[in-house]
Amino acid sequence: MIMFAQTVLASSTQEVVSMNFTEHQLPRNLLNKINDELSRYNLPRFNNVNVWRKPPGYVQSIHIDPWLWDVLAGRSETLSSTHTAINIPVEGVGTGKMFWFDGKYTIETSSGVKEAKQKENNLSTYQQVKIPTGHVVFYIDWQEESKVIDELVLDKTYVIKVGIPHQVVLDNETRTVASIRLKNNPSFEQVHECLVS
Repeated sequence: MIMFAQTVLASSTQEVVSMNFTEHQLPRNLLNKINDELSRYNLPRFNNVNVWRKPPGYVQSIHIDPWLWDVLAGRSETLSSTHTAINIPVEGVGTGKMFWFDGKYTIETSSGVKEAKQKENNLSTYQQVKIPTGHVVFYIDWQEESKVIDELVLDKTYVIKVGIPHQVVLDNETRTVASIRLKNNPSFEQVHECLVS
């Protein structure tokens, strides 16, 4: 039921100068409407939505989205990755691209502010700011050159994999995306099966 909103402000050199997070409880009537729509497709119930607003020219670090709800609820002491998100473009539809990567890597869990470490071969990360729920990111430490295995222009609503290395690179427009996460963290394949049946 929680919604996170992140706004990134960048300087004229595209250096990130501010990241702001807020947390809200969704109104019950909106939550009911969302769950009714999800049930039409036999999908699990709504867990949370992250709303990301990024400036023109924004280049996101390559990362994997964590699933921290089981840890926060005391059901687990180990973070795992979020498998699937339903990404809905709200502003800047069709702006920029999402990329998915493959290659040999290790995962670095990060919370709080992380400074940029730009390596010449682009195997790097930038920064993330802690929010009240203990938001963390799984950063990728590449052990070899990464390769792009897929890309997508978010010009409509898509079900996407967020449990593998991915990144957003924006063009010359601001983009806002609502990224819905489902209860019990279903796999991409499980969500796909619900949608095609």
